[in-house]
Amino acid sequence: MSRIARGNVETMVRDYIKKNPELIISMRMGILNVSKLSRRIAQEEKGYNIISIRSALNKVFMENSTADTVHIDRLLSESKITLQDKIMVITVDKKIDNLNFLSATYLTDSIVYIIDETKNKKLDLAKNAVIERNVSSLHIFSSMEIV
Repeated sequence: MSRIARGNVETMVRDYIKKNPELIISMRMGILNVSKLSRRIAQEEKGYNIISIRSALNKVFMENSTADTVHIDRLLSESKITLQDKIMVITVDKKIDNLNFLSATYLTDSIVYIIDETKNKKLDLAKNAVIERNVSSLHIFSSMEIV
């Protein structure tokens, strides 16, 4: 068996994982047999040492697990979460004038308003309006990095 230049094993393993992303998921779930996978890779990719492949797999999987967790932890720590209750969701087919709303979503055939029930006591709504009262809303304010 001819020997391949040093450093190529890790590159080959990274390329193999990119072609098979389900391996990352299996690793995170703890159901991946790294020894068996390294034997399979050695059969498919000739010229690589099984021990070197297994070592590269362990290195790549450790990088993925810690890097992702640190990144997620940082994003969550920078986020703010608020809960708002006494919200009303109104779905109508025409725009409502003089309505103090938190948000309005314009759909193809209707408009959905989210309003604060405490600030909009008397509403003159169309008969076909669909109203949901006493709704709670969870707001998550996150970094633009998530978008």
